[in-house]
Amino acid sequence: MDEKSHDSTPLEGGADGISRRKLLGTAVAGTAAGALASGLPLAAAHGQPKKRRYSLPKRPYRIDLHTHYIPPAYSAFLTSKKVVTVPWSVEAQLKFMDTWGIDKSVVSAPQPFDYGNPAETQEVARGINDYGALLMKEHGDRYGIHATLPMPYIKESLAELSYCFDKLKFQGGVMLFAHYNGVYLGDPAYTPLYEEFNKRGTVVWVHPSFPVEEPVGPYPGQVLEYPFETTRAATLIMYNEVLTKYPNIKWQLSHCGGTLPYILSRLAYGQQQHPYYPLVSLPNGPFNEARKFYYDTALGNSSEQMGTLDTLTGPDKVVFGTDWPFLNWEFAPNSHEVAPWFKDDLPNSKTGDPEPVLSRIWSRPERLKIERGNALKLYPGLD
Repeated sequence: MDEKSHDSTPLEGGADGISRRKLLGTAVAGTAAGALASGLPLAAAHGQPKKRRYSLPKRPYRIDLHTHYIPPAYSAFLTSKKVVTVPWSVEAQLKFMDTWGIDKSVVSAPQPFDYGNPAETQEVARGINDYGALLMKEHGDRYGIHATLPMPYIKESLAELSYCFDKLKFQGGVMLFAHYNGVYLGDPAYTPLYEEFNKRGTVVWVHPSFPVEEPVGPYPGQVLEYPFETTRAATLIMYNEVLTKYPNIKWQLSHCGGTLPYILSRLAYGQQQHPYYPLVSLPNGPFNEARKFYYDTALGNSSEQMGTLDTLTGPDKVVFGTDWPFLNWEFAPNSHEVAPWFKDDLPNSKTGDPEPVLSRIWSRPERLKIERGNALKLYPGLD
């Protein structure tokens, strides 16, 4: 893609980004770290960070790495299983992208579809991927496709991976759920997949699904359990040394990493020989391992969450995501009325800014890195 066709201003890098990172970004990160150490919320420690005043490219430039598509045949299959999903169409997604300045969306199928029949699961996965190929053919300038694998069937998944990357020439990576029938990512059962992902340098996006046990509490599983599911998978990936053994795999965690950034000190305690903590060791500790992940911003639109990510990784490991079409309310004109507690951080329908919070934490070069530059590092074929 010709960068100049979108905006005459460079989309990443530059001396301004370096100086602001040293002079301003470090101050924000240090303040956030102090707030976390003191136990105070970020906002309570220094008030809501003020929005930085700078302009953004006027034409679509963002790359959405947490978004979904629901092919018609896939929707019909889910309906036959009495699974409720949301409406989706190419036209609606392209309109959404144009409204919010999104140049490209790397889409995935959003819900598990294995009902214990390997042949049926493989057929559904093939149908989703073939539709993705059609979408690329008709709208390849706007879409990338995450391969859909017939998990948990390893042999069939390896075959489908080859079909997607070698024949269909997908530019995306792979979206996997946090667990399949209670076997979480990071488990040795998936070793053949890790080996193939590592060989190909695959981007693996970890997306939560419902836990094995029925959630307890006032909220549905998506509200509370999804963040914990991502955390369970990420923790197992770390402690089973998958990140170390297969360094060419690039892992993306959904929704700011679930709860992982907030419990790293508890994981570090687990490395101490203590009666209450069995000794679980990582040579470089959990903080350094957690910095190897990429974290998408879907459902992370608050200064507190973004401030924590800035403290953990800085802008280099954060990527833009909307979770569309499952978060239609968030992008509606009245979303500030639905969630007034952090209204200044919600999508701004007047300016077309899907995540104003990014400008509260990061400089312009850093924000452009999050919304585009980092995605191109993961998927250079999208450029």
